[in-house]
Amino acid sequence: MVLAIGFDEASKIIRKPAHDFVKTSEGGGTNTKFFDFRDDPDLPHASLNQHDQGYYNGTHFHVVDQFQVVVDGEGTLGRHQLSPYIVHFTRAYTPYGPLLSNASNGLTFFALRAHRDRGPQSIPKEMDQLKKVVNRRPWQKSTHVTFPTLPSNATKGQFMLDVIPEIKDDYGLAAYTLSATPDSTVCTPDPAQGDGQYLVAVKGSLVVQDKEYKAKALVFIKPQDGPLQLRAGSDGLEAFILNFPRSRS
Repeated sequence: MVLAIGFDEASKIIRKPAHDFVKTSEGGGTNTKFFDFRDDPDLPHASLNQHDQGYYNGTHFHVVDQFQVVVDGEGTLGRHQLSPYIVHFTRAYTPYGPLLSNASNGLTFFALRAHRDRGPQSIPKEMDQLKKVVNRRPWQKSTHVTFPTLPSNATKGQFMLDVIPEIKDDYGLAAYTLSATPDSTVCTPDPAQGDGQYLVAVKGSLVVQDKEYKAKALVFIKPQDGPLQLRAGSDGLEAFILNFPRSRS
């Protein structure tokens, strides 16, 4: 089952402090829910989080794997500087943070999961929960990514699909950048080796199943769906393709 949604279709809520490890100004920003299937843990969960200036989110973890893609603004994640386009992957039960948005222009990023989880688990409050996880393999990776420039004489039908080598494992974890000229037809890598695949459109637009979605837009492909055929829109397309790994158990 292929799911696709654009920014205009997603629902927006005002972000307010909800945890004792969040410190922020009133409101805190906007949380735009792209996929939020509360009754089915096997469906994806994704949002675009816009943090106001000076938003602080303490160290925490999630019980499922997660990608984050920074699309605007600046900030820090622990010792790592954040700016477009930082791609961050975190295995389940891996503490990360604190997350701090820039005091001048805030921070906007996608938070992407192949399955719904029960929300952020704060540290040190939930340390006992971590200690009970059998064969826990904490790991995270943050890398700055730039899109390749297509040749100035590139014609219709040309695209570049490049691997992001820092984000990869033997269980299907993988990440790519996709740059395509207008009206190009592209097939995504086969998602069968992983646990679900996101396409994150950050510039231009794409056409899926005869419907156009302008950036910022998301497509989710389940492993059994096979490679997705899509078409870049009239302004071309820049997108990330992010594969979640299979369970190690």
